[in-house]
Amino acid sequence: LADRGSREVVVGDTQPDLTPIRSGDDLIAVMKDGAIVRLRTSDVSEVWRAAATPGVYALAYDGDRVYAGFRVKEVRALDRATGQTAWSCECGLDNRVLDAGPDLLIVAAEEGGLFGLAKTDGSSRWHKTFEDRIDDATIVGTNVIVRFASGVVRAFDSATGEDRWTLDRRLDRGDQL
Repeated sequence: LADRGSREVVVGDTQPDLTPIRSGDDLIAVMKDGAIVRLRTSDVSEVWRAAATPGVYALAYDGDRVYAGFRVKEVRALDRATGQTAWSCECGLDNRVLDAGPDLLIVAAEEGGLFGLAKTDGSSRWHKTFEDRIDDATIVGTNVIVRFASGVVRAFDSATGEDRWTLDRRLDRGDQL
């Protein structure tokens, strides 16, 4: 495992396709071939490798599961210990933003809007569509905070998806939620 700068990680001769996420003392990474791997940072050995369709756009981790959002309408939950698929479901195209809360997984899709999924089985709790593209989404307490490409920021109830508030001040794309 080599660190080549601020966010570039190389495993052997293969560079991950996405910035790896931390999973305890390990890393979860998506490789160029589409495989999702859990790597021990102590010796760079693979704990598991989950074959995946190329086109993983986003990863999230909640302690027990790893969640992957794919380009082709799929979101998949993997068991952190084994890499086995716990559940899989279909939702919007280009699932680029994932965030895991206590009992909810948020999926922001390039096409298809915002999905609130049950973490236990991937069933839909709610779904919202927008004309504006979602740039970022995160769960904060009982709110889902969403920044749109236009700079508008909106909050939704995490349990129901109902509107809570809209921020009139527009944020630049570089601003973090």
